[in-house]
Amino acid sequence: MGGKWSSMDPSEIEVPEINTLLERDPYLKPYENEIRKRYALFKDYVEKIEAGDGSLDKFSRGYEVFGIHINEDNSVIAREWAPGAQELFLTGDFSK
Repeated sequence: MGGKWSSMDPSEIEVPEINTLLERDPYLKPYENEIRKRYALFKDYVEKIEAGDGSLDKFSRGYEVFGIHINEDNSVIAREWAPGAQELFLTGDFSK
């Protein structure tokens, strides 16, 4: 992804309670750097989401706006996020 966190040295990434995890399961010790890398990627994604949508909570509520919704008057709205799309097709049996 190439964000701020994932471009850092894995040993510099602070992972919450990683020492507790490694004490509880010492077999994970050889994978400590990989755990730190993956946590860095996670932090990059969270920052990217918060920069675009303002918060992780707002991003997680996308289902309230996007998708197919039936209104109170039985009309239907189909809304998708498709940046850069050249064409979109909605297929189905709509004549019932």
